[in-house]
Amino acid sequence: KAGQENQFGAWYAGMATVQVAAMLGLRERCAALYDCAVQLDGAGTHVVWDLGLAGKHAAIAAAAGGQWERAERHFDEAAERAEAIGDRLDTADLLRWRAQARLWRNAAGDRAEARAFAEAAREAYAASGRSNGSGWWRFPRAAHRVAGLPRRGS
Repeated sequence: KAGQENQFGAWYAGMATVQVAAMLGLRERCAALYDCAVQLDGAGTHVVWDLGLAGKHAAIAAAAGGQWERAERHFDEAAERAEAIGDRLDTADLLRWRAQARLWRNAAGDRAEARAFAEAAREAYAASGRSNGSGWWRFPRAAHRVAGLPRRGS
């Protein structure tokens, strides 16, 4: 819970839920975890083992809740952190989630921006050694359609 001390398992489950809820289109459930993600990042836990940057989760939750300015701020901060620590996989993930955020917002020009972010994500995944498309199965279906990206098994 946000605002109280939590054990590692609770944090891990919460951040995993952010991604899973977002991937399943459960935006309200994802957005409800925004405060937890911000608290985790603010506590100095910048990387959640096996799930990536805490700031990425704050960005995803903010975007899921339609908090576009907050989402962009978190995306930018997480991208800076990923670059600073040489985290190429999170760099790619952040681009992928920025693409999804544009699709959720669906304002004028967002579909074109989503395509550009998705293509940049594809290139970043390849640069991180994931050129065989592994990991792309996590990319939400709507983003696959817009970006023309391979799906699992493609």
